[in-house]
Amino acid sequence: MSETDILHKVMLKATKRGMRVFRNNIGMAWMGRATRIENHPHTVTLMPGDVIVHHAKPVKFGIGGEGGSDLIGVEPVTVTAEMIGQEIGRFVAIEVKTPTGRVKPEQANFLSFVTSLGGRGLLARSPDDI
Repeated sequence: MSETDILHKVMLKATKRGMRVFRNNIGMAWMGRATRIENHPHTVTLMPGDVIVHHAKPVKFGIGGEGGSDLIGVEPVTVTAEMIGQEIGRFVAIEVKTPTGRVKPEQANFLSFVTSLGGRGLLARSPDDI
């Protein structure tokens, strides 16, 4: 089973447990003024559909930087009586790996950070880990 298959099953299981999780893609892209190329008379080789970005600036995206988990969200938590018994949300970070997939140190650090602040940092190699 691929990591993507596991991720989809983990999302379903998390939802059944009352969590609301979202895919957290980590990466970098370019933004600026884009121009779609139809015909280009210059010597640069361009193909139909290529895009030139003028005044380009890099933009990083995703929560948690390089170690950010695959899934982030909240889970409902019923607090104790001394907290008036209201339901609150707790931050959840789920790193999804295949059974043999390796967790990068940055990913382990992010899960530990979330847990250290009262959130729930989970490593899921199958839906049963939720």
